[in-house]
Amino acid sequence: MEVDVEAVADELYQQDPASFTSARDGRVAAARQAGDRPAAAAIKAFKRPTPPAWAVNLLARANPDEIEALVDLGDRLRQAQASLSGDELRQLTRERHKFIVGLARQTRSLASEHGHPLSPTAGRQVEETLNAALADPEAAVAVASGRLVRPLDHAGMGPVDLDGAVAGSGAAPAKPVRRVSKAGSEPEGSGPEGSAPEVSAPEGPAPEGSAPSRLEAELEQMRAEVAAAEEQLRSAEETAGAAASASETASHLRAEAESEVRGLEAQLDSARSRAESARLEAALASRSRDDADRSLNTARRRVREAQERLTAIEHRRPRAAK
Repeated sequence: MEVDVEAVADELYQQDPASFTSARDGRVAAARQAGDRPAAAAIKAFKRPTPPAWAVNLLARANPDEIEALVDLGDRLRQAQASLSGDELRQLTRERHKFIVGLARQTRSLASEHGHPLSPTAGRQVEETLNAALADPEAAVAVASGRLVRPLDHAGMGPVDLDGAVAGSGAAPAKPVRRVSKAGSEPEGSGPEGSAPEVSAPEGPAPEGSAPSRLEAELEQMRAEVAAAEEQLRSAEETAGAAASASETASHLRAEAESEVRGLEAQLDSARSRAESARLEAALASRSRDDADRSLNTARRRVREAQERLTAIEHRRPRAAK
């Protein structure tokens, strides 16, 4: 009985990474029992996917429309490169960055939901894999297959190295990926649903005066990315300038407030000094009043005593003298 190796590959690369090896060995044993030793050998060669590859496989199966959108964006970037459309390249480069960051965030979220959060390094490899799929149509087919064994990397020039990156033939994506022609329509002769998109290579050298070579196109893309980075730099400089102006205004306001505080503190010190002087004067006045009260009391006592002595003397005078 012949075993469908490609169907087994699809099944295995949907597995939780922790159960991949045991599931693969079970399928190997089943193939041997069915008498299909070549299939058993092929299945035995399937390698457990690395965490970033597993996470990208998860994205390709959970959200194939996102992978289709990624392929579409890659097509539009290559068309803009071929036509040397600088404005469109700059716009698409900004869209590319935003889209890749969003897809990578979505992939990390899916991995966490399935119980295997990605490390920062694995997260970066997910972004590199998505960038490779955007840059190379064959890498996009590999990502869409949902059978990645390892992450992909695009150095910026030349095709992506896919050697040993996909289990099985890697030709059948998890869901058919729509390819966009230069006119923006479906290419003629595209396969039925479930088949892989065909990527035709140009025959012979490009005639003089035709679209630029791949190297020139990639150089133009780098120029567009530099232009986008310069635009971001200008925006950052404007933001920094506004922040510096706001900081300078705040510094002036702070200096004015501190000056006002110092003036108020000087007034407070003066008021405290006057209050202290008034307190001392009040204390001296209180003492003077106390001294005056004592002198007044003494004088009253002396007057009273003198009056008493006068009365006594008058009583002792002889009557005749009166």
